[in-house]
Amino acid sequence: MDVREAERIVTKYYDKTILDESAFFEVTEALNFLIEVENDPYCMITLGGFYSANRNWALAYKYYEMARKLDYKWAYYCIAEMTLKGTFDTISDHPDEKTAFQYLITAYKSEKEKDDDNKNVFYYQSGYIIACLYKQGRCVKQNIHKYHYMIEELYCEVTAAAEKDTVYCDYPLPDIYYELSEIRISEGKKEEAARLLITAKNYIAKRHTYNTAEGCLENSLMQKIVLKLYSLIKFGDIDVELYDLYYVFQQPANVYLKLKGKAYNVISTKQVGKTAIYFENKWYSSPIDFFYNAKIGEKYLMELYDELYDFEVKQ
Repeated sequence: MDVREAERIVTKYYDKTILDESAFFEVTEALNFLIEVENDPYCMITLGGFYSANRNWALAYKYYEMARKLDYKWAYYCIAEMTLKGTFDTISDHPDEKTAFQYLITAYKSEKEKDDDNKNVFYYQSGYIIACLYKQGRCVKQNIHKYHYMIEELYCEVTAAAEKDTVYCDYPLPDIYYELSEIRISEGKKEEAARLLITAKNYIAKRHTYNTAEGCLENSLMQKIVLKLYSLIKFGDIDVELYDLYYVFQQPANVYLKLKGKAYNVISTKQVGKTAIYFENKWYSSPIDFFYNAKIGEKYLMELYDELYDFEVKQ
């Protein structure tokens, strides 16, 4: 393998977040080669990202920490996020939460003064987490005013950034919009809150058509967004689409949807106080399990979002 071949392999799989064993081995070997040859912290972050997507926290941390030691600011964010999520519980040598907070500040401030066109996505991610920590009073003294200020500022910035980047949906726009929707609800601005939630819902849905690696975590956010939305507007006021089933699945229901002219049936039931979903001869233990794992043929429903239509709900 030479550098050109390794780069070709990485490019081939960079946007593929669901990899079989052979493809995963190929791309991780290529990235390891580039790290050995070029000592490139971006490759370290990318390799850490592949391991993180596969829930191998120890190896993800290894490569993030390798990049952090080169003072690569993105690595500070990656390590802080994993620390605050508790994914380092099985690793003895890792930062504590106060150090993680300082890592976030380091990452955030490194991009703060840059022109909006040059800010890395981790700026918005770091800012969002810092704002939420101020809201919770976690790692830092609670400061609701600071939380509000940061969310309002990030809303303007992430909106502008997302409008310029229409190919990928990698910004934490849904997270920031959800927080702002709660602020708007507290101000009595329910219509604006609903618009924010609809935009957030559509943004995640588009991201899932090409990136399903974080589907489980993001479907948790999607569920919150959908349920919050339909506490503000009447179900059916907007066209029903795939992720609106989070609302439907609160009760037993029969849902019919179409793909390329063929109808598919989804059944939600209550079993021992929990919601189970039956689809294509398989049972799913929860709505999140369904959205993360359900397929038609070889494709996840998340990937088919733009192709599914004509939802009919019977309760």
